[in-house]
Amino acid sequence: MLLGRLQSGERVVRADRTILSRPGLEDLVRASLARIESRGRPRIIKEINFHRIIGLTPFVRTTTEDIIVYARRKGIKFPTRFVKNRDPEPTRFFTVFLRRYESEPVYWVDTAFIGTGKGVIEPNEDDHLAPKGAERDRAKLYWSRHAWVWEPEKITPGSETTVCPW
Repeated sequence: MLLGRLQSGERVVRADRTILSRPGLEDLVRASLARIESRGRPRIIKEINFHRIIGLTPFVRTTTEDIIVYARRKGIKFPTRFVKNRDPEPTRFFTVFLRRYESEPVYWVDTAFIGTGKGVIEPNEDDHLAPKGAERDRAKLYWSRHAWVWEPEKITPGSETTVCPW
């Protein structure tokens, strides 16, 4: 399904309905596209400042006071870092991940969420999308300071651990 066009003119389509299933998320993606210039990049991670509160982000900066666990989200093969003692926070930022495959003339929305997240790609060892080398080291550092707010209904039962998987 066509969502719109980037500032640079490329078409953007939705890769998976579930990615944009939260109310208002698809509208935020559409509003963000005209602010993105592709510059021919195959992968784009863009953080948009809407200059007003657009919602609550489930992605927060963590401290040593937080209760951290790792678990697999339903439908996701690799574990994610979660914080159990925090609530979502108001934000004016929106982050969208776009990908273009060489065989296709369009960008696909890989994921999008309310909040900041330029460094949000998780450093999972076996994931083909995971960062490599120095980018992976930066991702590990980033993820040691950030986490998703715990939502038990979105977790694969039995996957919770306190041991960092990376």
